[in-house]
Formats: sequence, C-alpha cells, structure tokens
Amino acid sequence: LGVVAPVLETRETSMAFVALANFSRIPSPELLQALFTRVGELLPLLQPQQVANILWSLANLGISPPAPVMRALEDRAAATMHDFLPQNVMNTLWAIAVLAEDPATPWNN
Repeated sequence: LGVVAPVLETRETSMAFVALANFSRIPSPELLQALFTRVGELLPLLQPQQVANILWSLANLGISPPAPVMRALEDRAAATMHDFLPQNVMNTLWAIAVLAEDPATPWNN
C-alpha cells in the first residue's frame, strides 16, 4: 500500500484508513507517512464523508496525526460541514474529541 499511496485518489485514500481501522491494523511508520502525505495532497478534494472516515479511522486506531495534518483535516471538515450527513458529523466530532487536544474553530464552539 505504501508504494501505491502516491497515486491513490480521495476515495481510495479514505478507504485505506477505514480498512486499517476495521482490521485493527496499525500501519508501519512508512505507510502512515505516505498516507498522511497523500491526504495533504488531496485535502482540497476530500469530500465530507472522506474527511470523517479518515478522522474516525485514526481515532479508532489510536493514532494521533501530526499537528499540521490534524489541523488541516479539522479545517477541511469545517469548510465542508454544510454538506455533512448526521453520521459524518457524529464521527467527526467523536474523532476530534478523541484526537485533538485543542480543536480548531468552529469545533470548539
């Protein structure tokens, strides 16, 4: 997966995180870095469910992403929250509560 991470599209990237979480597989540091890099590249294209899935998966795995990645995911979630379905909202809020020490606005309001 680490080899193909640079060519994954948005859905495939979010589903890679979901698959890891569903199987309780902690990725290697190299794979995790490749996936975080890809998330950063795809961030403006991530749909609400994809953002929620990535955050939910990380929280389920107990993996705190680097602060810039977490902040970017929070910002993308905030920017697209008007398109969130109720389940996206709940999964995102739960994940942010689990992962974030100081959630970005508007999540802490």
